[in-house]
Amino acid sequence: MAKTEPGLNFEWYSIAREIQAFFVKDKEVRASDIKDGTYEITLRVCSRRKAAALASVMKLEYDFGGITGRLYIEDDCGYEYRPRAVRNLRDLRELVQTAFHGNSRVVGCEIGYFLSGDAVAVICEKALIQYYNNDISDPYENANMPVADVLRDIISDRVEGGWELKTTTKLSRDVK
Repeated sequence: MAKTEPGLNFEWYSIAREIQAFFVKDKEVRASDIKDGTYEITLRVCSRRKAAALASVMKLEYDFGGITGRLYIEDDCGYEYRPRAVRNLRDLRELVQTAFHGNSRVVGCEIGYFLSGDAVAVICEKALIQYYNNDISDPYENANMPVADVLRDIISDRVEGGWELKTTTKLSRDVK
């Protein structure tokens, strides 16, 4: 995304930058810039199977108090994908594996029981994502967020079919 003059950092621009920064390591996914004058961004995906999986696990609409930001997921031919219903947690785990295959920011996923019930946990690398942020309150004009926090902002909390998605960070076995 091109650098702009510092100004008010609307939440949509931060979300769009998080999406772009998260997928920069995935060779099969390209995130567009925000379309001029709109609250829209598109993920262009090389694989139809991966595009369908991403459409099922990504948050496609963001509500900002009367303004709706939209994420579109398309294949290389321009076909737009919509979420599909998920029958069970095993299917959801498979969708997550397909959606994030090739993205080194995601190191695995597991079915687990949480206080809110059964869910699939997406396990992220233990790292920070840094991206340009033109928030006038930040003199360095960048944001630094843990990978799991960025992914939590951009995936659905609950997918079609009612199953929950959680994010977590890979635990280091070396910590004592």
